[in-house]
Amino acid sequence: MNQENSDIEGMRSIDSPQKASTKTSHDYRTPVDMRVFEYHKKATLSIDPITQYMSKKIQTNKCELNKIFSTSDQDLNMLRLASKSAKRTNNISLICLSCLKITDKGIKNLSESLKSHNILKNVNLNFSDCHSITDTSLDYLSEAFKRNSLLQSINLSFSGCFITDKALETLGKALKKICKLKSLNLNFSSCRKITDLGVSCLIQGLKHLTRLQVISLDFEGCQGISKKTGFDRIGQAFKRLQRLKRITLNFYQCRRVNNDGLKYLGESFQWLISLKELHLNFQSCYQISDAGLEKLCENLDKACLLEHIYLNFQECDLITDKGLEKIHERISRLTNLQSVSLSLNWCNQITDSGLKMMTESLRNLASKPKIIVNCARSKLLSGK
Repeated sequence: MNQENSDIEGMRSIDSPQKASTKTSHDYRTPVDMRVFEYHKKATLSIDPITQYMSKKIQTNKCELNKIFSTSDQDLNMLRLASKSAKRTNNISLICLSCLKITDKGIKNLSESLKSHNILKNVNLNFSDCHSITDTSLDYLSEAFKRNSLLQSINLSFSGCFITDKALETLGKALKKICKLKSLNLNFSSCRKITDLGVSCLIQGLKHLTRLQVISLDFEGCQGISKKTGFDRIGQAFKRLQRLKRITLNFYQCRRVNNDGLKYLGESFQWLISLKELHLNFQSCYQISDAGLEKLCENLDKACLLEHIYLNFQECDLITDKGLEKIHERISRLTNLQSVSLSLNWCNQITDSGLKMMTESLRNLASKPKIIVNCARSKLLSGK
């Protein structure tokens, strides 16, 4: 039996649940209208049997598909497969990690397919560490998103790619057109050419998404983010997004972020009347001090539906017990609070007495929230 027939036979074995491989202990079945593809570095299969297989497939087993597709990194062939599937479904998920042969040309091929119809509701595209991708790819995808007015969820990662402010500006303009969007997850971590200008342009588009309920923005390691302008835009946008239920912001190692940024972010909390979860990561933002925490938490209690809070200020060495007092003062007024997680490792000016005051007070709240406080140099929390 030749290799191609062997591949097809392997695929047929997945088609029937009775013949499926029993070597795996978990059954990862995706919904009928979902296709999941994962690719890494080495090309091993021709596209023809896969395309033939997927064109007839109704339900797929993710665990087995991972084995079939192995570690393909072919540009046009791989994305043509995803494009073919996109025409048949409301959802598409494409995960390409460190695929060095995927280029703007391949993304254009995918984007052209997405533009040809308008039934997509959920898009998950992960091109992390695909170093041949540039701003042009995001331009292609932005144009495709505008053509899909029914989109409700976008999960997009270009972590580690050579993306600049120009691409964020294009994406921001495209997002204005997707008025039904409810969930947005954007990961531009380690895109070192992104600056305050790019963040501002992106947020200009976000403020029009008045149906948005979930937002996640990851700018980890983007050293060009420094001034208050970007955070001012974020704060202004959040004031208009009053249906937001979960916010996740990651500015880990954005070392030039300072108290001004927290001020503008904190001002928006008074408008977030539906907010239930807040996740903020400012680890290694060395310029943040007690004054920044005071401004951040000043209106936190006005987001009265808040249930879960995660704050990471590890290695912010200017924070003292006074900053903890400001956090505690506002958090303790939240009557629906269910959990609080504070990461304060290597905040050298925080003392055991300050931690004890805050933790004991939070434990006495009527809602009895779960409390997790990490402070690596504290004798209190280390049990000494």
